[in-house]
Amino acid sequence: MNKLRTRILALCLTLTSIIPCFAQATEEADSSINVIAYFSKNDTTEYRETHLKYQIIDNDTIYQNAYYEDYALVVKDSTATDYTIECISKDFQLLTMEPRFGDKLTKIIWDITKDVPLLIKVDSLGSLKGIVNWKEYRDKVQPAFKVACEMLKGELNENIINIPGLIVSFNQMTNTEEAIINATTITSKLFSLHGCSFTFGETKSKGETFGYPTDITAQTSVHETASKEGDPEIANAGDYDIQVVSLTKMPVTKLTDLGLDIAKQTMTETSASMINEAKAQINEEFKDAGDATITVNENYSYFVNGWPKYISEEKIFDINKGKVVTSFEIEWTNIRWQ
Repeated sequence: MNKLRTRILALCLTLTSIIPCFAQATEEADSSINVIAYFSKNDTTEYRETHLKYQIIDNDTIYQNAYYEDYALVVKDSTATDYTIECISKDFQLLTMEPRFGDKLTKIIWDITKDVPLLIKVDSLGSLKGIVNWKEYRDKVQPAFKVACEMLKGELNENIINIPGLIVSFNQMTNTEEAIINATTITSKLFSLHGCSFTFGETKSKGETFGYPTDITAQTSVHETASKEGDPEIANAGDYDIQVVSLTKMPVTKLTDLGLDIAKQTMTETSASMINEAKAQINEEFKDAGDATITVNENYSYFVNGWPKYISEEKIFDINKGKVVTSFEIEWTNIRWQ
C-alpha cells in the first residue's frame, strides 16, 4: 500500500506544473484597484524566490525540491510606452542536506546561465510585452541542460529515464519566447496581473481544471494607512493585496491517468510499460478512495507604485492517503528607487 501511495504521489508531482491558476481581472468599477506600474529609470528591487516541493505520507515529509534564488530587477530604460527591465542573478542555494536530482540540475543550469541576465519589456502599465534577449537565453540554457544531465548521469537509472527524451522535452519548453515566458517565474508571475482591475472585497466564480469544475474565491484589499514602526510587515498607504483560492475535486484514478501520460514522455518504453501494468493494481487499490482534492492558493501583494512586494503560489494534491505540495514565494529583500 505504501508503495502504491508513493507511486501515485509521484505521478501527482508531474502534474503540478500544468495545474491552472485563476487570478483574473474583473470589470473596472468605482470599488476596484488597478495594478499599474509607476517605475523610474534605475529603479532597483531585489527579491528572493524560494521553491519547495514535497510529499506527506503518514505525517512524514519527504522533500523533492528545496532551493532559493536571489536576483535584482533594474529598470534600464523608461519611455512613455514601456519599461526595459534587466534581471540580474545574484545567488542560488540548495536548502536540503541531501538535494535531489532536480535541485542539483537546477543549480548546475543556474551556474552556467547566471551571466546571461534576462532583459524584459513591459508596457506603460507594467504588463509583460516580451523578452528582448530570449534567443540568447535559449541558446545558453539548452546546452546547459544537456551538460547538467551528463554531469548527473550517474544518478539516473537509464533503464527508467529516457535521457534523450528528457532533453527533447526541455528544449520544447524553452524553444520559443512564449515557452520561456511560461517556464520562468519572473516573466510568468511578477508582472502577470499588471494592467488588470480587481474588485475590492470577496468575489466568487467558477473555472475548470482537467475537465472538472473549480470553485474560485478572490479577496482584494488595500492598506488604508502605512505600517507603524516595529510592525513585522512594511506597508505604505495604498499598498494592496489580491488573494485567490481555487478548489477542484476529481477521482484519484483520473489523476493517475494524467500523471502517466506526462511521465511517459521521459521514460524508456520498458519503464512506461511496467507502469502501465501496475495501473490496474493502482486503480483497484484506490477505487474506493473517493475524490482527490486539488487546492491552489495564490497571493499577490504590491507596493503602491506597482512594484511586486510578495507573490506566492501553493498547489496541494490531497488523495486522502497522502499529499503532494509544491510552492514558491517571491519576496522583496531590498529597494533602491529613484
